Amino acid sequence: MKTFFNHSWRVVVATISLFFLWGISMSISESIIPSGLKMPDAPVK
Repeated sequence: MKTFFNHSWRVVVATISLFFLWGISMSISESIIPSGLKMPDAPVK
């Protein structure tokens, strides 16, 4: 039973760590390549 709790705490810590790493990597990539860029509108003829 002790190994189950030891393993489950590792899974919880790994999940939280990966969530924070994902957030950091998304903020870095957003600063490099902003998602708000749009294609310029085509001129109206």
